Amino acid sequence: MRRRGESRIVNISSGLGRMPWPMGGWCSASKHAPSALTHCLRVGTEHAGVRVSLVEPGASVRDGHARPRGERPRGAGHGDGAGYERLRTLFAAVNRRVPGPEPVARTVARALV
Repeated sequence: MRRRGESRIVNISSGLGRMPWPMGGWCSASKHAPSALTHCLRVGTEHAGVRVSLVEPGASVRDGHARPRGERPRGAGHGDGAGYERLRTLFAAVNRRVPGPEPVARTVARALV
């Protein structure tokens, strides 16, 4: 990429890396890593003509919003699962209110131009 003198890298992450939410620490941590990597790449490659972009879409419809992954926690230390049910209700509401992947695809296409 450096030899070409002009290249583009587009990484996709999530704003959740910057805004943690209850019961989502694992997700926030995994989304922060690509964000930090993108910023480091941008600084380390800008002198070589490599343009690095980060797309952090908001919520969009995806299969993961249909239900939290895994079974509802049971047993000692997991309470009655009320938190799980609230999260499942939240995910269902998100799917009713957010766009599909098309706006994200358009943003990525613009970043590549």
